[in-house]
Amino acid sequence: SRQQDDGKLVADWQQWLGERPNDRPWFSFVYLSSPGAYQLPAEIKGPFQPELTKFNPATAYRAENRQKLENRYKNAVFYADQLLEQMLAELQQKGLGDNTIVVITSDHGQEFNDTDRNSWGSGTNYSRYQVQVPLVLAWPGKAAANIDTGTSHMDLVPTLMPNMLGVRNPERDYSSGRNLFDPGQRNWLLA
Repeated sequence: SRQQDDGKLVADWQQWLGERPNDRPWFSFVYLSSPGAYQLPAEIKGPFQPELTKFNPATAYRAENRQKLENRYKNAVFYADQLLEQMLAELQQKGLGDNTIVVITSDHGQEFNDTDRNSWGSGTNYSRYQVQVPLVLAWPGKAAANIDTGTSHMDLVPTLMPNMLGVRNPERDYSSGRNLFDPGQRNWLLA
C-alpha cells in the first residue's frame, strides 16, 4: 500500500537484516513512499513551515497552496532522508557497509507548477522537475565520483550485471541503458 508507514517499513527491514544468514549474499528493495504521497507521521514536524497539514488532492494543487504544499513535500523528503540515514547506520553497525552496494534513487521528480503550465506532482509532463531524480550509487572499492552526463534508471541493470554478477554479454543484449562505470557519449536518453 502506498499509504504505509515508512518508519515501520524501515523497522521491519532492520529486523529482517538482523535475522538474515551472515554466510549468504542478499538483496533488498525498500520503497519509501512518504515523499510521493506527501506523508509523514503526525508527530513529526518538519523544518519547512508553514506546511499543508492535510493533503487533499482537490485543494492542494492551487496557487494559494503552492508554498505550503512544497513545504509538505520537503518535510516528507526530510523524513525519508532520516530513515535512509537509519538504514545506512544499520549497515555500518552490522559491519556490512564496506561490502554492500547501495542504490538510492527515486521513481520520479515532483513539480509544483514550476513550468507555469498548471503541472503539479508527477506524470503530467516531461519537464526537468518531473523527470530529474537523485541517483546515488555507493559501491565498495569504487572511488567517489560525480557523473555529470545524463543517466537513466535503465543504466542500473548494465551497471550491476557485469560488475556485481559477472555477466559477460554485451549490454545491448539485455538493456537499453549503459554501464555507469563506463560513461560515454549518448545519442539519446530514455525518460
